[in-house]
Amino acid sequence: MRLVILGWTLVALVAASPAAASSPGGAVSGVVVDAQTGAPVASGRVSVQRLDPLEEFPEQVAFADLAADGKYRVTGVPPGAYRVVAEGYDAATFTEYAEKAWPDAPEVYTGADVEVTAAERTGIDFALDRTGELHGRVTDAATGAPLPSSQVTAEPVGRTGYTIALEAGSDGAGRWAIGNVPPGAYRLRFSAGYLQPGERGHADQWAFARSSRASADHVVVSAGAARRGVDAMMAPASSVSGAVTDAETGAPVPGICVTAHDASGSAIEPGENEFEAVTDVAGAWRVRPLATGVYRFAYTDCSPAPVGPGAAFDTGYLPRPFTDGPPVTVGTAPVEGLTQPLDRGGAIRGVVTRTGRRVPNACVAAVDADGGVVATRRTVAAADSDPANGGYVLGSLPPGAYRVRVTERCEDDEPTREPLSAAPAWYTNAETAATARPVAVRTGELTPDVDLALDRPGAAVEGRVVDVGTGHPVRGLCVQIRSAGHPLEPPVSTRTTAAGGWRVTGAPTGELTVAAVDCGPDSLTSYAPATTTVTVTEGGERADVELAVGERVTRAAGPSRVETAVEISRLVFETAPAVVLARADDYPDALAGAPLAARAGGPLLLSSTDALPAAVAAEIRRLGARTAYLLGSADALATSVEAAARAAGVDDVVRIGGATRYETAALIAEHIGGDGAYVAEGGNADPARGWPDAVAVSGLAAAQGRPLLLVERDRLPEATQAALEGRASATIAGDEAAVSSAVADAIAGADVRVDRLAGATRYGTSAAVAAASVAAGQVAGRLWLATGRNWPDALAAGTAAAAQGGVLLLVDGFAASGAPEAL
Repeated sequence: MRLVILGWTLVALVAASPAAASSPGGAVSGVVVDAQTGAPVASGRVSVQRLDPLEEFPEQVAFADLAADGKYRVTGVPPGAYRVVAEGYDAATFTEYAEKAWPDAPEVYTGADVEVTAAERTGIDFALDRTGELHGRVTDAATGAPLPSSQVTAEPVGRTGYTIALEAGSDGAGRWAIGNVPPGAYRLRFSAGYLQPGERGHADQWAFARSSRASADHVVVSAGAARRGVDAMMAPASSVSGAVTDAETGAPVPGICVTAHDASGSAIEPGENEFEAVTDVAGAWRVRPLATGVYRFAYTDCSPAPVGPGAAFDTGYLPRPFTDGPPVTVGTAPVEGLTQPLDRGGAIRGVVTRTGRRVPNACVAAVDADGGVVATRRTVAAADSDPANGGYVLGSLPPGAYRVRVTERCEDDEPTREPLSAAPAWYTNAETAATARPVAVRTGELTPDVDLALDRPGAAVEGRVVDVGTGHPVRGLCVQIRSAGHPLEPPVSTRTTAAGGWRVTGAPTGELTVAAVDCGPDSLTSYAPATTTVTVTEGGERADVELAVGERVTRAAGPSRVETAVEISRLVFETAPAVVLARADDYPDALAGAPLAARAGGPLLLSSTDALPAAVAAEIRRLGARTAYLLGSADALATSVEAAARAAGVDDVVRIGGATRYETAALIAEHIGGDGAYVAEGGNADPARGWPDAVAVSGLAAAQGRPLLLVERDRLPEATQAALEGRASATIAGDEAAVSSAVADAIAGADVRVDRLAGATRYGTSAAVAAASVAAGQVAGRLWLATGRNWPDALAAGTAAAAQGGVLLLVDGFAASGAPEAL
């Protein structure tokens, strides 16, 4: 078997040719015409392809060339279900036609099956669209001079199979052109040539003048048309440099990856000239070239961890998310001297064996109390005689207790028909997380000898996912398998193929919950979860598990958190008298904003610190909002944001900002009033904490018109205490690990009735809040799901859920934890 590129799709070729006309089997025939003129397509080919549920590429079974009248007849096709694909070429104009799968799909994965029997299947006709063109020019934004030898890449949007991007280089006048472009939407990236050391160069950009792939505008190409004027004015770039040090010793730290994030929170992706910087032996790093703008930087330990016995080992450093760093304004001059101290993490080390032999390429994970996978690492693949073989190190872990699990395959591995694997195993040979012994991790210390054994036979589970309404296969869904009754355990999972098929080896045994769920923001589908329960014994196999998904849900999502908040607003509000604006890159000022937005009758939108994003300004104009509430001081949302809001039609700007997040929340409470309030933890040294419970209760607070006040775990801030005075009740969101009993007692001491909505995890607390929402009259059938791993989407969704009389529920974006069944 060999792989070739046929049009846009990789196809596995087998021995098939026109000579197959004498072969036994069925036949497929039809005619291929030009979609625009109706004239026959005289040059081209029609192929019959088979989709195996578990194979990545379709298999070409037979093909036939087009006749001068556009007709074709493919013979020698064994009975079965196939996809039929046509491609064509106009020799007179040197123009290609866009490949099409019957009946009218842009690729084989989205076409419909053609059933072939011993008889001939006629009428499989095609109307092919001519390809289009893309034209533009690349120039220097400051001088207007052309930038020759620039690279332009057109990346197709929405294709489900393996596709290739189209590329072109600019000429001496900066002009570029890409021909034979299939109709559709594309993301265009511009790179102004490779930089030599010391050169400033020009920053890569996406159409139109966007800094990241996530924020890029889509460029649409129509059939047979030339899209002109896709120009790029490349701004002279600058650079940012600095050093990373050990927070305790001040020593330089090598091997730290530094990533720039733009004002919308989107990471600047590495490209020809935009490398993710890695600190050198002196701890120094430099990111270049960067366009002018405001950036924040994330720091992640990406140094390799030695695992052999006696190897020198560093426990690694804790990551520092970009939201924790100060904004850095980049102009034409280089920015230098950024120093970032990092705290040491802890580490876990061990080996994985099966019947005493070390296992390479197994997947080891550290799992926190919420069931979240904090770190994963494959075991080392080396010679059997190498002491590192089968070893692993999980480094850069925050101090705490973790349960350690091993699976023979990692969750991002492709489906396989290989023999059965071992069942997942936890440290101390436990079968579930609940029975596994926690492993304590301490700052700067290595916890050794956390050895794992893949000795218990697993199960294999196989099936397919179909649409409940049409019966058609559904591609791109995540199928997750976990032991029944353990919803917070990380699943063993895979994705459905183009044919809807899936297979999981190394599954747990016993009673299993099998779920087909949306895979997250990059998912190709938007279906409500479907689950079933199966029982499989050790070494057993189930190959008949069919999941029917339906009740297509609406996804409000944009390329960044800023655009997602806009999409949520567009989904819920036709008009609004007011909007609430909060900064997009940090949560403290925004946490208490959902009840204010509900009271004002409008959405909660996110903004960059120094500039109001164009999408947000456009949404303010669409809503016709005349009032804008800005949360936080001018350091959070600059006066330029206020001016841009006025330019978008706002007459009245109200800024609500205190010296701390607690004061801001208290000031917001003054605008809301009411007899009661919700109280939640509003800050934590761990960036993954300090916001989940506040976000979880934001929708209920907004629906009831009650303010949301913030506290520390063990301290009642003065501003919060003052805001609670005169209120009859306060409901705490979160258990005592988030808000201590001492804080609850302090609140009650002010003659305020105190109760609590809590669960064992952030998802448990969210489920408790959701149940309370239904009890208070919110409609469970209007369910809003948002990730519990990050705050922006959930915060904007809280206001929307309240506006629709619905319920907000936090879930793990990839594991569907937080079970809607709780409602």
